[in-house]
Amino acid sequence: MPALEQLVALDAALNRELLTTDDVWRLTATAIPRRSWLAVQAEPRSQAPGETLARMELKAAGLAVEPQVLIPGVGHVDLVVEGRVVVEVDGLTYHSSPEAMEEDERRDRELALRGISRLRYPYSVVRRSRGLIARQVRALLMTASSPAA
Repeated sequence: MPALEQLVALDAALNRELLTTDDVWRLTATAIPRRSWLAVQAEPRSQAPGETLARMELKAAGLAVEPQVLIPGVGHVDLVVEGRVVVEVDGLTYHSSPEAMEEDERRDRELALRGISRLRYPYSVVRRSRGLIARQVRALLMTASSPAA
């Protein structure tokens, strides 16, 4: 299994408390260098595969990324990049109903009212458009000034 796919699976297992970070070292079918990388990169706060993929793309671009940040009046946001840009990754499971879309719009308005920049991506775009998020976040960082948290 490719490293990034293994990390996605590990993040999901950690988030659901099926594994602990110590369990990474018990993955004996995984080579020690990969286990070391997984132990450093694993993030139990990631709530979906798209969040892990976006986080890793942004980190690979040299950007500081914090997952699942609580912003009062908004709630938890998927990722805060460089403390100034919110990145949301939407999967169909939790973002396709009319109620979910209405809540996403409310959260987007609240972020805008606070002067916090936000980029929202569907999971399908995160999966197939490697590099797009990092490029767009970098462009937005050139103009974003308000802290996200």
